[in-house]
Amino acid sequence: MPFPTPQESFEPQSPPVAESLKAGDSPRTTEDTSTGDSGAESVGDSVTQTNLMTLGLGPSVPIASSYLTQAHAQSVLFTNAVQQQYQESLTALSVATDSVRRIFNLSTEQ
Repeated sequence: MPFPTPQESFEPQSPPVAESLKAGDSPRTTEDTSTGDSGAESVGDSVTQTNLMTLGLGPSVPIASSYLTQAHAQSVLFTNAVQQQYQESLTALSVATDSVRRIFNLSTEQ
């Protein structure tokens, strides 16, 4: 659908309805209309859907936890690497300072 011009109004389109379902029809065909059992079935269906969703999400939770653990381990690794570089930089600076001090002491002793 092209972009609407200022004169046209934009109205969202609804997704197409399956031809087997008409407006107001229920996707359940086992509904007992004589006893009015549709409420209990819908509650049972929602519980079943929740249980299936929980089972479906089961494998993704440990994977997400694994990714988070790996990300944390890498952040600790990089923090330690930066700290080590900082310590080596300070060591190199102190060695350079001590070397310059010794050079100046040698030149004054002669």
